[in-house]
Amino acid sequence: MLGFLKERCPGLLSTHRDVRGSAIIVPVGSYEDRPTGPAALDTFLALIVACEAGKRCGASVTPPLSFGHSPYHRAWAGMSREVLAAAFAEIVFTAKKLLRAERVVVVDGHYGNKPVLERVAAAMGAAYLNMWDIISASGYRSSESMMRFEELLTEHIISGGRPEVEEVVERAVGSVCSAIRSHNVPAAGPAHEVGY
Repeated sequence: MLGFLKERCPGLLSTHRDVRGSAIIVPVGSYEDRPTGPAALDTFLALIVACEAGKRCGASVTPPLSFGHSPYHRAWAGMSREVLAAAFAEIVFTAKKLLRAERVVVVDGHYGNKPVLERVAAAMGAAYLNMWDIISASGYRSSESMMRFEELLTEHIISGGRPEVEEVVERAVGSVCSAIRSHNVPAAGPAHEVGY
């Protein structure tokens, strides 16, 4: 397993000393009752981008936060906005204050998280990127085309080699690396100061 991670996502193997003074990428997703594909598809999307960006930019990668805010999937799995905001604020606070990461970049694979995470990230001085904004900018704007992208992503995760997915991932990795290079990070306040 460690050999696989070393090849595919070396940033996940970072020590706390590796993080000090550098960048850390936090992948966030969801766990949903999808009609097709894995329940953690959005989490896998965020993790794929985070791992590739970590390799290219020399950043550490946290394990993903796999439960997000899905009001339309709430009966099955997910968190309230308040719980997600508190958990996420604590993760960013830990990365910045305790691990002393210089920059924190959030890769969010679930659009339902955006209102909460974007606000908390801004308040805590972290860069925020939602994958569905990039997917939409790549031409997948209608519900039908987004469902098609999810099918392609599922095929890519299982079998690999979907150029449509690789193109979107490449755009996202470029955005993450740009955020790592250019993000001016204000001091983070205590996690409890970020309420929802």
